[in-house]
Amino acid sequence: MDDRQKNKQLRQAILKVIEQQLETKTPPETAQTLDRLTKEGLSRDRALQLIGYVVGYEVLDLFQKDRKYDEGEYIKRLHALPTLPWANDKDLPPA
Repeated sequence: MDDRQKNKQLRQAILKVIEQQLETKTPPETAQTLDRLTKEGLSRDRALQLIGYVVGYEVLDLFQKDRKYDEGEYIKRLHALPTLPWANDKDLPPA
């Protein structure tokens, strides 16, 4: 499997997580964020992409920092959208 196929599978997995959150309303902030972003003028696809960035960032952060899932942190990152989660990440090296 090449990198493009892996990236496509990863995007599909993240979208599945978001769809499940929307369906189960857990956490409700996912649906609220989608609604807010679309009301702010973003397309549904773009809003889902931004939420997906938060999901992916959260998963990566769990592994990199060897920590447990913190729903409060996840929700805080959703509330910050459209600012991306890594925009103020002090742990990242300078660009």
